[in-house]
Amino acid sequence: MEGEIKFLLDHDKEYFERYSLVISKGFQLSKDQEYENHINVLKKGNINKDSVVKVLAVGTGDGQAESIAVDAALSTFNTLHYTIVEQSEAEINKFKTLAETKKAEGHWRNVTFDFHHITVQQYLRDARHNGEQQCFDIIRCPESAYFFTNAGDIFVELYKMVNKGGMLWNAMTGGAGEQITMELARHFPLTVSLYGSSTLRGILGKRLPDVDFQVETTNYNIECEECFQEDSSDGNMALDFLTQILDFRKHASKEVVDSILAIMDKNSSRMADGKRYLADWQENVIILKK
Repeated sequence: MEGEIKFLLDHDKEYFERYSLVISKGFQLSKDQEYENHINVLKKGNINKDSVVKVLAVGTGDGQAESIAVDAALSTFNTLHYTIVEQSEAEINKFKTLAETKKAEGHWRNVTFDFHHITVQQYLRDARHNGEQQCFDIIRCPESAYFFTNAGDIFVELYKMVNKGGMLWNAMTGGAGEQITMELARHFPLTVSLYGSSTLRGILGKRLPDVDFQVETTNYNIECEECFQEDSSDGNMALDFLTQILDFRKHASKEVVDSILAIMDKNSSRMADGKRYLADWQENVIILKK
């Protein structure tokens, strides 16, 4: 039944439940592939590996995905100081537990963590208020920039925090996910401020026209056949994540649901198992500070 929509980001438990489901459907690379991707990106910078390398990671969830970034950085640099900014209290507590477990097992001994249960907007505002000049060698925004308020201002501010030779590294969809969000924006006042990577690159081109930024693409095939089955629990949960709207099928009109499914169908292909797989991709936008 149609009604007032609820944004998935406002419901932590449901968000991460649906995120885990979509991950299981193919919305990730293997750990080895992710690790190699991280190593290749880190090589692009000119960071002194013998110093304490300072990292800021914005929007890390429970740390399972970010742990690959930590491992890759440790294989490249000797010592890390890792600042975590994550707005979900439940998820940041999981990350803290993960870090303690890793250290107890003999890993991550050369990493110190500074956890902040806060949004990036609040983090930057507090830094300005306290007169603190935060500086980092690596700033990572893994799939989190969609929800930055005044994203252009935030990226300019983050870029100013990057040390010479370091990098500002953003990851977000540049494929079907971006098309879906753009279609939803025609019907709802979304909480997202960026539709995807091409939106961000347009902002960066205007706000930081003289910087050196590189784009790398990672392709995903997400099994989505059940999204077309109205009575499928998993399909509806996957639709919730792809649209970032809780109980999307219940609260959006048939017209809107059909328009989203049409985008998915257009960007899907059937594999050997007869199921449709959504062709999506993530773009790493890497801004180097010279």
